[in-house]
Amino acid sequence: MSDFLPRLTQDLIGNGTLILALCFVYRLLVQRLPAAGPMRGSAMGLLFGSAAILSMLNAVTYQPGVIFDGRTVMLSLGALHGGPLAAGIAGLLAAAYRLSLGGPGTLIGILVIASACLAGLAARVFFKRTEEDRRGWRLLALGLAVHGIAVALFLLLPLQDRARILFDLAPAYLGVLTLGTWILGLLLADIDRYQHFEQLLRQSRDRFRFLFQSTATAMLDEDLSEVYRGVEQLRAEGVSDLRSHLRDNPETLSALIQRVQVRAVNPAAIALFGEHSERDLMQGIDRHFAPDSAQTFLEGLCAYWEGRDWLRQETRMARRDGSLFQALLAMPIASRPEDARHIPVNIIDVTPLRQREQELREQQSYLEGVLWGTDAGTWEWHIPSNGLRLNPRWGSLLGYDCDHPPPATFEARRQLLHADDRARSDRLLARLLAGENSAYDCELRYARAGGGWQWMLERGKVTSREASGRPVRISGTLMDIDTRRRAVDRATRLAAVREALLYCHGELLRAGSRQAILERTVQALVRTRGYRLAWLGRVRVSAPGALPDIEVLARAGEAIDFTDTLGELFALSGRQPAMGQGQPPAPLSPSQLAALSGDIQVVDDLVDDTRDTPWKARAAECELRSAMIIPMPLETETLVLSLYSNLPGVFVDEERRLLEDFSRNLLIALQNL
Repeated sequence: MSDFLPRLTQDLIGNGTLILALCFVYRLLVQRLPAAGPMRGSAMGLLFGSAAILSMLNAVTYQPGVIFDGRTVMLSLGALHGGPLAAGIAGLLAAAYRLSLGGPGTLIGILVIASACLAGLAARVFFKRTEEDRRGWRLLALGLAVHGIAVALFLLLPLQDRARILFDLAPAYLGVLTLGTWILGLLLADIDRYQHFEQLLRQSRDRFRFLFQSTATAMLDEDLSEVYRGVEQLRAEGVSDLRSHLRDNPETLSALIQRVQVRAVNPAAIALFGEHSERDLMQGIDRHFAPDSAQTFLEGLCAYWEGRDWLRQETRMARRDGSLFQALLAMPIASRPEDARHIPVNIIDVTPLRQREQELREQQSYLEGVLWGTDAGTWEWHIPSNGLRLNPRWGSLLGYDCDHPPPATFEARRQLLHADDRARSDRLLARLLAGENSAYDCELRYARAGGGWQWMLERGKVTSREASGRPVRISGTLMDIDTRRRAVDRATRLAAVREALLYCHGELLRAGSRQAILERTVQALVRTRGYRLAWLGRVRVSAPGALPDIEVLARAGEAIDFTDTLGELFALSGRQPAMGQGQPPAPLSPSQLAALSGDIQVVDDLVDDTRDTPWKARAAECELRSAMIIPMPLETETLVLSLYSNLPGVFVDEERRLLEDFSRNLLIALQNL
């Protein structure tokens, strides 16, 4: 018995090949067999049972019929990793083999096998409940427990020298096999963790592929890792100004362009470029570059050089038939070359928008040329007396007549200006009076006689001066530009909406969880569009026929306090009249209407709503004027996206359509999760 420890240690080391083979087969099983179902459990049982038998084949014999080996290591870890089915099969195999060996220690050997399996199952439950990994002291505790029980069972053997077993054999047995349990347990835990990470990676890759293929925005999946490595090589060579260096060395820029690899394109990109298939577009991507595309590529390299997160750049691109179009490119910028193997490049055709802007600029120029000096409203300001003289056309442009007389003084005229435009008008007039400008030219909003605001172009010049040169009189014209200005504002707003939603799509692709998607969505809408409040909520119905309540899941904006009172406002809006009062219930909130009807709800002015709504006062306190609520039905629940602006009438038809399209893409992302 004095050589027991060396022999047991030698046995464990000799089983190193067995342990490596066990780990290899175990990895194959977790990779190829589904986690749920009896197939993996059965295979695990056969694997760990066979390993226990092989361990008993190399056992250390204490005396005839009494052996010591590493079966407990294999069986306890088999139960821990494989579950009850694996523990049962492995235990039966090991017990059957031990029974075939016979000897006085047979019964104790079978009890040791059973105790190892039960201890492994108990550890499996404990680890799962505490959500801890199978590392460190927990594996040591499992090894001590399993082999401590085995030592206690050894004392039941019909041996004469039990004291020597307890003080000589037991420490060696406990130490060596506990260490073996810890080592093998770490190896198997690492295999489980690797497989889990590999599964998450596959799921993430599948989610990205689905979003990439289904989005309505044209996208290219580009590998820019070699491009960025080339840039880093220039940095290492001492280049300090990348933009100037590449402009002075166009051949270097061309070499970097050749390093771009297009890995995939989505159907929207194929349609945008007029190609027949994904292969045609990927192989012929060069023919879709216009002469100024190199400048766009240079801007992308400078964005990486400067450490920026995103690139947004307009450029011209060519379709298959050779026609050019104006494109807006947006793409995230990787921080390292290793992170640039898959860069999603978003492309939007903004040609119609730019054409409309050009038409509006030409129309504005034409109108200014034609209307100057024609039958426009005229005004004359006598500076010393502050008197104001207007022609009839001036009043008719804004609806002023005998019942609503126009202003008689320049100060009264000033009070008709919109608060946001008054300071600008004062500043331009002060420059005219000081001689800094030769003319006064200002687009501003006047209050109409019947209410509302109207965009006007007000122009003037100094027409009379004192002998000292001090201005005495300013004369000018007033022209109606309301239609043109609102069209310009609308086009500008829609351009901003498109670019904001493009940024939001990029945020969706970068989000890794449902909550991250919700939070990034509302934050991006507030940040890029300037909405005063954006929130996403889940519709909850407490009982059949009851009015819906909405739980806020994510919110952003300056008026987020408004969502703190949603529950109270929903209760008020759904209240029923008392018995005998005969009064109808208060109107439902826009969010409740959207949840019940499934239709988009738009309120152009929350404060001036003619209905007696309970949320009117609260909306006014939070400076909320217009709202758009979009219901988003999922398979098991309905979400609502609620957007609020501090201006009335913000959600025009085109903006509604774009937001509705975006909500569908958001639904796709959520459903995929």
